[in-house]
Amino acid sequence: MSSNPAFHLATKKQLQQIKDSLQKISSHIWECLGTESINLYARYDQYVEIFIVPTNLERQLRLIRDTETLQHTGLYFGFVKGTEFQLSLEGAEYLFTTFFKQNRIKLKTITLTNEGAQSFLYGNTLKPTNFAQAPTSLNRKDVIFVLNPKSQFLGIGFIYTRDERLELRNLVDYGYYIRRGF
Repeated sequence: MSSNPAFHLATKKQLQQIKDSLQKISSHIWECLGTESINLYARYDQYVEIFIVPTNLERQLRLIRDTETLQHTGLYFGFVKGTEFQLSLEGAEYLFTTFFKQNRIKLKTITLTNEGAQSFLYGNTLKPTNFAQAPTSLNRKDVIFVLNPKSQFLGIGFIYTRDERLELRNLVDYGYYIRRGF
C-alpha cells in the first residue's frame, strides 16, 4: 500500500477486482453501474478504499488542491483487501435501493422474523428458524442481502454450512453503528 492517501480514479486493475467480486453477487451489477453517471475513486489507507463519486461532483474534487487530507467523498462503496473487493454496508444499500428495488438486478435476499432481525442487528449468526422468507437455493458463501419483516435493508451476510447445518453469518449491519456508539 502506498502511504499517499490522495483520491484518484480507480485503476484498471482495481476496477477488474471490483467487477470480479461483484459478479459473484449478481452478474448484472457491473452493467448497471455503467449506466449511472458515476466514477469509482480509490483512496489508499490500510486498504484501498473505493468511493462512488457522481460525475457532477468531479469538478469540485479536481478543484481541491490538497487531496492528501481528503478523507471521504461520494459514497463509500467498499475496499480492496488483497485481490478481493469487499462491499461496504453503504455500498450494499446503494445496490439494493438503486438496482434491486427497481428490478434492474436480482439479489439473494432473506427476510427475517422480528426476533431474527433484532439478533442480526446485534451482529449474531442466524439459523433458518430466523428466516421468514429465503431463496430455495442457498449455497455456501452466497452473499445475502438481509431484510427485516417490513422488507427494509438491515445489512449483508453470507451463507455458511457447518456439519450439514446452514447458518447466515453477519458481515455488516446497521446495528454496528449503535454498538460502536457512532
